[in-house]
Amino acid sequence: MVSIVICDANEARANELSALINEYLKNYGDGEEDVPASIRIVTKTRSKIMLVPTAAGEELIYIRNLNYINIEERSMCYHLTEGMLKASHVLRNSFEKSIRQYLHNDNLMFIKPSLLINLANIKSMNREYITFRSGEILYYPKKYYDAIRERWVG
Repeated sequence: MVSIVICDANEARANELSALINEYLKNYGDGEEDVPASIRIVTKTRSKIMLVPTAAGEELIYIRNLNYINIEERSMCYHLTEGMLKASHVLRNSFEKSIRQYLHNDNLMFIKPSLLINLANIKSMNREYITFRSGEILYYPKKYYDAIRERWVG
């Protein structure tokens, strides 16, 4: 089974690409057998979504539903507004390299060495911890208080 996710803000272009992929898969091999495929079209820009590898396959996460990402037992843990999702793969690169593609999003802030916070979901913060709108609490390095607060309030 082939699983394909098309991420494009332009729905017409995404549908056109989906049709081309279906046509290609139909003609794959000797043309007598269809290749089973699951094609999902996501009409959100990459700055609004994340595709996370899990034991059940790739999981689509909307950044608005993300509180923060950290590492637990060498695996990426995505703390969402409704629970936690643990990536199935063991982190082989540095955390910073793994999250680099999301750093252009103004709502996300990288805290070295291994924390990515979604500022849009912060309800309150003090010098010890952040409380997210979901009620989850995150303790963070105190030396980053001013930088986080400035980006969050600013």
